[in-house]
Amino acid sequence: MKIVGMGIPELLIMFIAVVLPLAICAAFLVAVYFIVRKAVRDELRGCGIDPRNANRS
Repeated sequence: MKIVGMGIPELLIMFIAVVLPLAICAAFLVAVYFIVRKAVRDELRGCGIDPRNANRS
């Protein structure tokens, strides 16, 4: 990968090409986390367990 001698447009395109897939993956993982978190809380509520105190004995 040759960085020396590249212009600003090429560096910008290379930066977008590297960062955009990582940002999409991170957004997908965050969305999955919140969906699973809500599903677990709803399930605990359905069982009559307070989700805030589910870990405590």
